Amino acid sequence: MSPDEIGIKQSSAEKTFLLYKQGMSVEQIASSRGYSITTVEGHLVPFVAKGEIDINELVEPEKQQKIRSVLSGFKKENGLASVKTKLPSGITFSEIKFVQAALNRNEAGS
Repeated sequence: MSPDEIGIKQSSAEKTFLLYKQGMSVEQIASSRGYSITTVEGHLVPFVAKGEIDINELVEPEKQQKIRSVLSGFKKENGLASVKTKLPSGITFSEIKFVQAALNRNEAGS
């Protein structure tokens, strides 16, 4: 039974996470839920931060390395746009957010 079937309220992000864990791709979730891909990716960021989704499932290691190198000097007040401009165009804001969430989790765990 799904949580909805037994009357448990779930946030939209939790529903997205559940679909992701059931094996649906980000694109499939976006299509089935009527959301944009960036909305679905935004729903997944907190689950990367909590370690419930492995960053390697969402961002290729090569891209992670490039993002980490730029994030090492990141100042929050400058915003992520300052990071994005220093990276290849093939790297998305969502990928930056996923890597940032994973880094924050690792830093909090150290």
